[in-house]
Amino acid sequence: MRTAFKSAVNDDFTSAPWCEVAQKKLSGLSRQEDLDRLHTISVYKNETKPFEDTRVGWVVEDNYATFNVSGHNVYYDGKLDLANSCISPAHEIGCKMMSANRIA
Repeated sequence: MRTAFKSAVNDDFTSAPWCEVAQKKLSGLSRQEDLDRLHTISVYKNETKPFEDTRVGWVVEDNYATFNVSGHNVYYDGKLDLANSCISPAHEIGCKMMSANRIA
């Protein structure tokens, strides 16, 4: 469970690794050489930076595409306390990603 939480958001709550993985899966690319040319970066949005205001973007350079995606989690009780083993599951894990049609 702790591993799953680390995939949803990194330790300092600045990026959303799960959304990066999901973007690659959503791309529909199957050849490894195509997947290697698809880079993803993410930003994690909290209350101070509203998730609704985020936008997905991309840059193509030197035959590589870099997509920026964003993520946000809504927890049932509003906090995550892994240090005391009081794990609060996410009510929502949100990712804003690019569609497979756009990536193709």
